[in-house]
Amino acid sequence: MKQIHSRRGFIFSVDSLIALGLALAIIGLVIPFMESSGLPNHDQLHIQRYTADLLFVMQKSGNVRVAIEGDETGVLSLFSQTGTGKCFTFKATNTDTSAMVISATKPGCTGRPTTLSSAVSNEYYNGHIYRLELLGWMQ
Repeated sequence: MKQIHSRRGFIFSVDSLIALGLALAIIGLVIPFMESSGLPNHDQLHIQRYTADLLFVMQKSGNVRVAIEGDETGVLSLFSQTGTGKCFTFKATNTDTSAMVISATKPGCTGRPTTLSSAVSNEYYNGHIYRLELLGWMQ
């Protein structure tokens, strides 16, 4: 009777190992497709939200209007408060003339961005509509 028990136990163990092997093989085949499916990773989501929020703050604080008038110090001051690793370029274009009135980049941000995001808005100021674009990336 002990031999029958041990045979059943052995057969159950081999069956379990085969099932585990198949499950791991399926997981191994599925994971590469999930990673390349275009789903944003944590850094992408973080910089997307941060860029949109920063453009909103720039508009509400009045720094956009000051920058349109030619003084980019408020924009650069906000950029300096974003900490290290986050880079930004702000552009404002007059939609009537298609002329760019400002382009300011956070100091120290050079090289190729690894994760790029943009936020776009409009600002009506002094009888003109300006297209605002804030590019954000992780360095």
